[in-house]
Amino acid sequence: MDPDEIASAVAAIVGIIKGLVDASATQRWQESVSGKLDVIIVQNATILAILERLPLIFDAELNKYFTTEVVIQGTSLIRDFDQYMKGRHPDVKQIASIRTPSETLTNNIVQRGPCVYQAANAATVLVLAIHKILHVDPRETQALIDTVLGYMTAWAGPGDGMFGKAISDTQALLQHARDALSREPRGNGVVLYSAQTSTSGPRGHGQIHGTIHVLADITIDEVNLTFSVNNARSTWFDISKFDDETVSSQASTVRNRLQGEINTIKALLDRLNTLQQHEAALQKMILALKAWHK
Repeated sequence: MDPDEIASAVAAIVGIIKGLVDASATQRWQESVSGKLDVIIVQNATILAILERLPLIFDAELNKYFTTEVVIQGTSLIRDFDQYMKGRHPDVKQIASIRTPSETLTNNIVQRGPCVYQAANAATVLVLAIHKILHVDPRETQALIDTVLGYMTAWAGPGDGMFGKAISDTQALLQHARDALSREPRGNGVVLYSAQTSTSGPRGHGQIHGTIHVLADITIDEVNLTFSVNNARSTWFDISKFDDETVSSQASTVRNRLQGEINTIKALLDRLNTLQQHEAALQKMILALKAWHK
């Protein structure tokens, strides 16, 4: 599932939990939620390698912590809850037994930074379901939500290593890269290189001095991020030379520079798209939690 699908699933589950009533709680859970929360935690594990490459806070031990603790403990607690919701009525005693470890896991996850936002939401949703079945004092539930929202709002914000800052920094780098490409000359007969030269005059009389240019026809498509460097040539007065080493070298230099600039822009666009997708998903999850008591 992509980030938006995960966020939509979380929002839908939050809505379902809000509507759980004792008489139909287990049926509703089995039909609409069972087997979904653990998938979200496992999904978060699969994207850590992607998020690690982004300019986000990423603890050196996060992968190890996540795979050895969060995935194992989180999926175990979620599956236990699913099991306790399979009868005609919730197994309240067993659900009460996993309340504390579920709350502890949630509190631990939210302190790990923005890269675990999906798992943090899944763990929070599990606790909300437990609270709903156990009829926990709404003030306790709201305190948990407020704590989680505090972390999630920070993750979406402009602080160092957070999604908002990573997005703005990437946008600035992207603009700088686009500006560099926009300054590249283009058109027919673009001068790539110039050097002074001289040759003997007619019948060996005197020297004729001048400038020799390496020219090429350059096109740059800044929308589709493509370019061409064609018809590279050198000039000496009205004499054209097409195959000398200087011409080939200078044309290659320009091609390599343009390709490097375009590769940079593409990489930054990909990074920006990934960051914006995850930030938008996080914002959707924030809204779902904010709506809990509305």
